[in-house]
Amino acid sequence: MSRSHRWHPGHRGEGGATVGAIPGQCGDPVANRLLTIETPGISGAQFSCTLARAGLSEGRIWTASGTGPTWRHSAHVDQRAGNPPRHMVHDPRRRRIVVEQDGQRTSGPVEAWHWSAGSQHDKCIGEASQGASGNCTGSQREPHGDVMSTFLQSEKVRQAEFKASSHYFSAAARGEGIYRGKVRPFCLPRGCAEENLFPGIRQSALEYFRSKDIQWHDGQASKPSNHLCDSQVCCLNFLFPLADQPGALAEVLRPLFPAIGRMLPVEDGLFVGCEWIGRENYLCEKIARSGKRTRGANCTSADAVVMFERTDGKRQIVLIEWKYTESYDGTPLSTAKSGTDRTEIYRALFERGDCPINRNLLSSFNSLFYEPFYQMMRQQLLAHEMELGRELEADTVSVLHISPACNADFRTVTSPELTSLGDSAVSVWERLVGPCGRFISVSTEKLFGALPDTKAAGARPELDYIVKRYAWVQTGPTTLA
Repeated sequence: MSRSHRWHPGHRGEGGATVGAIPGQCGDPVANRLLTIETPGISGAQFSCTLARAGLSEGRIWTASGTGPTWRHSAHVDQRAGNPPRHMVHDPRRRRIVVEQDGQRTSGPVEAWHWSAGSQHDKCIGEASQGASGNCTGSQREPHGDVMSTFLQSEKVRQAEFKASSHYFSAAARGEGIYRGKVRPFCLPRGCAEENLFPGIRQSALEYFRSKDIQWHDGQASKPSNHLCDSQVCCLNFLFPLADQPGALAEVLRPLFPAIGRMLPVEDGLFVGCEWIGRENYLCEKIARSGKRTRGANCTSADAVVMFERTDGKRQIVLIEWKYTESYDGTPLSTAKSGTDRTEIYRALFERGDCPINRNLLSSFNSLFYEPFYQMMRQQLLAHEMELGRELEADTVSVLHISPACNADFRTVTSPELTSLGDSAVSVWERLVGPCGRFISVSTEKLFGALPDTKAAGARPELDYIVKRYAWVQTGPTTLA
């Protein structure tokens, strides 16, 4: 290893991460750089690292992240910024990730780059080549307690820029917002939280949630979350504009459900419902002392629901699970913080002969109690029980999972006992449910990427909003295989 200099103001703490930059092996100080991240083999140790070109926001070039002692890592490249890393090397024996940056692609000396790292432990040390600089921060988990993903990091930058430049926000909303006690550029001021929604649905969505007593995730004062990367808000921005447009809704869904004859209203004349829990407590989940269940809180809820009549005359309900920036670690959830054994709540449904999940592929019921599998299990059971109960007179109830393909962190198989069943959370679940048509997964890019020309006469106004706010939706494959 060539000569390096102590990174300042770094310092060592118990179990801290080591982060450093060292020259490449070719001997050319400009042609190559290696960024190395190492942590001790402590279960649950986490880090995130960002390399940025001087003059650009952090996260615009690439980011790497992992969780120890068995590293799960990924890389995100912002195509607008360019300069992707040449390669990433995963060394499980030393729990090390090395990323090589091809300096020939840069427009300046390597010393113009800087890096930062975050660790579960708020003390760390680093070593850097002469001219490099960095900083160390504490654990990064948000917006809903999940491990911060590289996609989330890039979306924070994108959403902050969108807020600052878009005409969709008022002058007051352009200010920084407070989220979980800290001022953050990717959040709206609390008083402007409703501006997190597409203008065309702001009033109707607020009234709908209020009338149905639906819980806003991270919301206050009957308003949505002020976090611009909120998944519930993202779901509404894509789907709720279609709640009164059955033709447009059918056009979006028909590639997945070619038997759609006509869309049917779910409730109050709307063709899209939100936070659907069913007319009955199908999963026998605990109910508050008031005897009332709340949609979106303390019981299994589908992010959205649609219903249609098929060409064969049968009625089908589709429960929609929507993902945006979510990523999950390997925390077991079989026991709640209160001490409740969650397995006992769902065990009777799981052990029943008509369970929609292939139990023969599982080594134990507990293997499902890791997110996102815990959520997938509950939704699949909910769909099955709704079908048996003829919810809204439906003959068939299925689950549709929608998530961005560019969110690579979501694909991690978090349950150790399920890693042999597939290379992604969705592929594992598809195998567990089988080819019965009751579970379908599609990327957001494929479902919404091939949008009509937003500049054409008569184009729906929400389309322009979607492609500007969620520009990644048009960066991936836009055809359904």
